[in-house]
Amino acid sequence: MYRWALDLLACPLTGSPLRLEDAVEDRGRIVGGVLVSQGGVRYPIVEGIPRFLVDFRDRAERDTVLVSQGGVRYPIVEGIPRFLVDFRDRAERDTVEAFGTEWTIFAEHDDFFTSPELFREFVPGLPEGAFEGRVVLDAGCGAGRWTQHLIRLGAGRVMALDFSRAVEVCARKTAAAPNVVVVQGSLLAPPVRAGSVDVVISIGVIHHLADPAAGLAALGRLLGPAGRLAFWVYGREGNELYLAVAGPIRRLTPRIPPRFLLGASRVLALPLFGYVRTVNRWVPLRPDGSPRLPMQAYLRLLARLSFRDLTSVVYDQLSPALARYYRREEVVSLVAAAGLELLDLRPRTHNSWCVLARPASAGAAAPGPGRG
Repeated sequence: MYRWALDLLACPLTGSPLRLEDAVEDRGRIVGGVLVSQGGVRYPIVEGIPRFLVDFRDRAERDTVLVSQGGVRYPIVEGIPRFLVDFRDRAERDTVEAFGTEWTIFAEHDDFFTSPELFREFVPGLPEGAFEGRVVLDAGCGAGRWTQHLIRLGAGRVMALDFSRAVEVCARKTAAAPNVVVVQGSLLAPPVRAGSVDVVISIGVIHHLADPAAGLAALGRLLGPAGRLAFWVYGREGNELYLAVAGPIRRLTPRIPPRFLLGASRVLALPLFGYVRTVNRWVPLRPDGSPRLPMQAYLRLLARLSFRDLTSVVYDQLSPALARYYRREEVVSLVAAAGLELLDLRPRTHNSWCVLARPASAGAAAPGPGRG
């Protein structure tokens, strides 16, 4: 990390500023040390990554916890019991671990998978230039697929946040960028100062949270008055056949060890690779652009991927223990439940939703990045 990150980081338990102690620097980059909150909570910096893993980092904190009958531990910080829903849901914890494994296996991708064209499909509500000179949070960055693109788009400062070990891959990919800090922490209790971010993007993450509304609300609090939150989630419309066929299978596959699941993903990707490049491509869409075949628009997109990237998509579908699919009205309700104002809602490939929102209190705030 870099010292400028201290202006943006905050204790995820209290929201208080952090001070840096015992810093180890290498050519202007802080590669080791400890971040300390006003209440004395300590967060290590390991391999240049601040680690906000709320897991009793010192004896004082270990000695002041509330423990449920099931063994769930809640810290008492500055005299306040902190009941933060932070991966106490087993499915969510398993999902985080699965994505950490996935983005370690599939750390590299071919051009289209990380292309500006594909990125624009995920954030259609944001105008060109929305990221230039801005403070941007990539919430659920994984291996840095879109973090790298934000650098190319001219973002002023980028924070890449993820709870999984994929942050180490992201940090390696962005090591040469002095305007990027990679942080390990939870979207439900993000270690970022309230009101300090101009744009938050969260692509393919919210639908994997145990409490999506809480996650969106937490991200919304990070935005300034003119800030924008762009996210993408799975849709239920257009995925009915897929869910009917794959749903029962996906209840089993998260339990399969990663190396065996990777092998299964390659086997399943073979016929899919053939289909998306032949039959699905040969049959034209309807004149209005709607599909003639099930999931045709989405599968046409997959036809542009290499076999390796297609395998990663199959693995991505089979590995998480937790995934939600939203109808349009459910997305609207989700945004409202998070205390956000919906600015833009568009379908993508007839089976998912691209969403743009802002803090509900923004009201008539001056137009900022991504005014919808």
